[in-house]
Amino acid sequence: MTRIDFKSVESILSAAHADKRTTLLEYEVYRILQAVGISAPNSILISDIDEMRSRLDQIQTEKRVIKVASTQFLHKTDIGGIQFAPRCQHACEAACQKVWSAVKKAGADPKSVQLMISEFIPYSAKFGRELLVSFRVDPSFGPIVNFGLGGVQTEFFGKNLKPGRSLALRSTRNLSRDAIHDMIRQTAIYDILVGAARGQKKVLVNIEELIDLLQKLSRLAEHFSPLNPDTRFSFSEFEVNPLAISDHGRLIALDGLARFYDEKADLTPRPVHKIKQLLEPRSALVVGASGKGMNPGRIILRNLISGRGVPKEKIYILRPQKGADNEEIDGCRCISDLKELPDPVDMAVVTVPASPRTVDLIRKMIESEKIASITLITSGFGETAVGKKLNEELEEVIQKGRLQENKGAVVNGPNCLGIVSLPGKYNTFFIPKYKLPPARGPISNVASISQSGAYLVAQTSNIGHFLSPRYAISFGNQIDLTVSDFLEYLIQDHDTHVFCIYIEGLKPFDGRRFLEQATRAKNLGKKVVVYKNGRTEAGAKAAASHTASIAGDFEVLRQLFAQAGVLLANDLDEFEDMTKTFSALASKRFYGNRLGIITNAGFEATTASDSIGSLRLASFSEKTVAALQEKLPQGIIDFRNPVDTSPIADTNAFLTTVEAMLEDPEVDCAVVSAVPITGALNTLPAGERHREDIERETSFPQRLIRAIKNSDKPVVVAIDSGHLYDPCARKIEAAGIPTFRRIDRAVKALALYLDSFS
Repeated sequence: MTRIDFKSVESILSAAHADKRTTLLEYEVYRILQAVGISAPNSILISDIDEMRSRLDQIQTEKRVIKVASTQFLHKTDIGGIQFAPRCQHACEAACQKVWSAVKKAGADPKSVQLMISEFIPYSAKFGRELLVSFRVDPSFGPIVNFGLGGVQTEFFGKNLKPGRSLALRSTRNLSRDAIHDMIRQTAIYDILVGAARGQKKVLVNIEELIDLLQKLSRLAEHFSPLNPDTRFSFSEFEVNPLAISDHGRLIALDGLARFYDEKADLTPRPVHKIKQLLEPRSALVVGASGKGMNPGRIILRNLISGRGVPKEKIYILRPQKGADNEEIDGCRCISDLKELPDPVDMAVVTVPASPRTVDLIRKMIESEKIASITLITSGFGETAVGKKLNEELEEVIQKGRLQENKGAVVNGPNCLGIVSLPGKYNTFFIPKYKLPPARGPISNVASISQSGAYLVAQTSNIGHFLSPRYAISFGNQIDLTVSDFLEYLIQDHDTHVFCIYIEGLKPFDGRRFLEQATRAKNLGKKVVVYKNGRTEAGAKAAASHTASIAGDFEVLRQLFAQAGVLLANDLDEFEDMTKTFSALASKRFYGNRLGIITNAGFEATTASDSIGSLRLASFSEKTVAALQEKLPQGIIDFRNPVDTSPIADTNAFLTTVEAMLEDPEVDCAVVSAVPITGALNTLPAGERHREDIERETSFPQRLIRAIKNSDKPVVVAIDSGHLYDPCARKIEAAGIPTFRRIDRAVKALALYLDSFS
C-alpha cells in the first residue's frame, strides 16, 4: 500500500488554521494531493509581478494557467479568474493583470489576492474525459467517498441521470478495492472508461490506477476524520473536479476544493448490554401514574401489571406527594423518594412533563445507581427552544453518568410511546388495551423498531392479526440509546430474524454504526427492512422538527443502505408488505428466482407477468404439464406459466394444480391468486343462502393452507375481492401465509424477498 505523507497534510492544515481559514486554496489542495500520491499540476503562488518574474521558470510547460488564489472566489470562471498564457513572460504578465483586474471588478483588493500559476495539462474535454472524485463527512454516516462524471456539467448529469449513475458513493470505513471497483462500475461513465461503449475501442484509463487513487482519498478521509481522535483537524469536504484523463491516459487533478475544521466527535459508547434490563425487566418504577384518573402513567402501570413479566411486588410508583390514602395504586407500592427503593430496579418509565424538575429527577436516578434503564415517554425535549435547553441539560446528565463506575443508566426516548416485549412479557404503551388489543398473529420472529410511536401503533393495528412482534420498540428522539444500539443488541437474539425499522432521522455518525450492524445482520442471514421518512427537503425539515435528529441526504442513505444489505421500502404499504412477507417466509428455503403463477383470471395472469421484476417465469416440467392437462378444463386453458385455470375450475382442480406446481423441481417459488367470487370455489363462511363453508377441510383456504405448509418453497397468496371475502383471506393469513388483495402487490412482495438473497 502506498505510503501517505500525513505529516505534510497536517502542516498544510495547521498553516491555514493559523491564517484563520477553514477553506484551503487550490494550491494547497494540490500540495495535499501530491503528499497523498495523486498527480496535480506543478504550481507556484505569487503576490505580485516581480515575484512572478523571479519564479516563472519553475513552470516549464509550453502553456501556463493563471488562476485567482483566494477563498473569496471558489468559482473562478464566474468572475474571469482563470487565464491561459503561452510560455512567454510578457504574455504571463498580461494574463496576471487580467486576473487582478477581474478581482478588482468583483469587489476585492487585488493587492491582497495571490495568483496561482500552474502547468497546462493538455486533454480532451469530450464526454468521459472529466471525472469527479471527492469525499465529505456526512453528518450521519461519517466520511464517504464519491466518484462520477465531472466537469462543468456535473450538476446537469446529476439531475438527469438515474440516481447512482452520475455519482456513486461508498463509506470509507474498511473500503476494499473490490468495493471501489463496484462503485466505479455503477456509474454511467464506466463503459466509456474501459473502452466497452458501442463504437469505442480505446481504453481511456487504467482502472487499477483509478482504484488506487480513490483508495488514497479514502485513507485521507479516514485519517483526517472527526471520528479519529489521534488527529487535530478534520476535513468536512475535499473535491477534485475535474480529475482529467490526459491525452496519455494520465489521471491528473485540474481543480480542487477542500474545507476543514478543528473539532472531533464525542463517541462515548453506551452500555448496550443494559438493554437486556430494558427489554426483559424483572423490576420496574413508574413515574407519573395517577391514583385517581387514567392518565398515561396509570395506563402504562396497568399494561405493565397485566403482562405479568414483572411481579406486582416488584413494581413501584414514584409519587413525591404520597399520602396515607395512596400507599398503593392497583396493588403496587408507592414511594416518595428513590431512597425508599428496597433494591435496584431494572427499568423506570417516566411520564411526567418535560421540566427542570424532570431533568433533576433523572439526574438523581442515574446518580443513585439504582436504575439500570429509563424509558422517557415525555415529549417537550428538543422540539422547542425551551425544550432544546432542557434537552442539552439532560444530555449532560446522561454523559456525566457515563463517568460512573456502572456507566449510568441507558435512556430510551424522550418523545416515545414505550415498548412491548414478548420475551419480557410487558407493555409500556400508554394506549388502553380496548383501543389497541395485543397482537395475536402466528408469526413472532420480528423486531419492530420505530422512531414514531404513532406509526408503531398503526402498524401493530394493521398487521397484528398476522404477526406479533417479539419486540415493538418506540425510540423517539434518541437522546441516549439509538436505533443502532437496539439493532446491535437484538441481532444476537436467535429468535429474531427480521428487523423492520421506521426511521425519521439519525443521530450524528450513528448511521455509520447502523451500516456496521446491518452488515452483521446480513452475514447472519437476517433481514433488515427500513422505511426512511423525510426524503424530500420539506419532509426532512418536518422529520428534523419532530425528532430533533438529522434527516440527511436521502440519496446518500439509499446507496449506503443498499451496500450494507438494508432493504429500503419505497412507501408504507411496501414496508408493511415486506414485513409480512419476510417474516412469514423466513422458515422457507431459497432455491432461486424461477416463479410459478396460478390464477383463475386472465387479467391476473397478465398483471402478474408485468410485475415480476427480477424474477423469471419458470418452464414447467413435462410431469407438471401432464398433471395440469388431466385436472383442468380442456380446450380453453393454455398450460404454460402463468396458468389461468379459468373461473370454471373448482376447488379440487385448482388446488391439485397448485400442488403439482409446488412439486415441480423447475419451480423455485410461487404466487397463488384467486378471484374468489366464482361459484366453483368454496371461499365463503357458512351461510343460509349457500352451501360453502371455509371451515370445512375441503374448502379452498383449508386446502391451500395445507398445500403451502407441505412445501418448503416461498409462496405468497392473492385474494382479489371485496369485504365479503375478508374471512377467506384472513383464514389463510392466520396460518402465517402472506396474503394480499391484489396480485401485483403479492408478486412485488415476493420479488423483494427473493432479491434480498442477491
